Amino acid sequence: GHYTINLVVRDRDETILGTGTTSIQVRDRWIVALGDSYCSGEGNPDIPEDAEGRRAVWMNDRCHRSSSSWASRLSDRVHRSDPSSPVIFSFLCCTGASVEQGVLRSTPQQPIPQMAVVEQIANKFELRPDLVLLSVGGNDIGYAEILHALGNGHETTLFGTMHLRFMFASQQLDQLATRLSSLRPRRVLFPHYFDPSRDEHGNFDASCQDLQHIGSSNLRHAEEMILRRLNRMISAKCVENGWTHVDVSSVFQKAGICSRHSRIRTMADSKRLEGSTLGAFHPTAEAHAEIARLLWTAGH
Repeated sequence: GHYTINLVVRDRDETILGTGTTSIQVRDRWIVALGDSYCSGEGNPDIPEDAEGRRAVWMNDRCHRSSSSWASRLSDRVHRSDPSSPVIFSFLCCTGASVEQGVLRSTPQQPIPQMAVVEQIANKFELRPDLVLLSVGGNDIGYAEILHALGNGHETTLFGTMHLRFMFASQQLDQLATRLSSLRPRRVLFPHYFDPSRDEHGNFDASCQDLQHIGSSNLRHAEEMILRRLNRMISAKCVENGWTHVDVSSVFQKAGICSRHSRIRTMADSKRLEGSTLGAFHPTAEAHAEIARLLWTAGH
């Protein structure tokens, strides 16, 4: 609400030395982040694993949420833009989550689904989100399974299943949109998924260790038949629901996993930073900072 602040300065004898009055407008801003490892910040622990074997430290260990993620960085930037108005940040993104498993329904990782948490907050405090950040669809089409299939020579079978995968993902996004609409969010930002396949010249490159078992030809087909299609679907859902999609291709167009200027975590990076390969094929902290910048621009 609107507040008037009065200040009176007195010395030890209670003599008034000065007075001042100002008015401020305070409005809590509620930011919600829903989705998968892309928005949780997987691959970027807050404190990396060290040489003595001490485990990596995260904002949330179970979901590998990181303060380096674009969602967390954007929330911080919103707060810095107006320090007098507090930001409530419901950071619910979780590695491995899909719309079906984690966002709308419970999993062992998230016993209370992400949307259920948001709905409980909205109902208890009679709030509507000022900003919802989404990162969903990748796991709904089976991103991890796709990488595995491409690496094991099953691309023919894989590409033959894509129509069903996308039909399922589309239905899941529609269900999410219905649940979100009841919360009446003021703004929804939905960044596109990223392309990990380009070298420093912007060409497809599968020459490095993490991609050489996939091959450049399969990379090109995956980009055309999967990544582009996924991002087109995201754009279409944004148009249907009044959300804003954000193109992040500029962040990765010459910075894929085999690039000399890579902004993608390799398997070696992931093992060094968090002691497992879970963080491989995810954006670096530098990339997250750039994505946050693009989202900030899109939101203004």
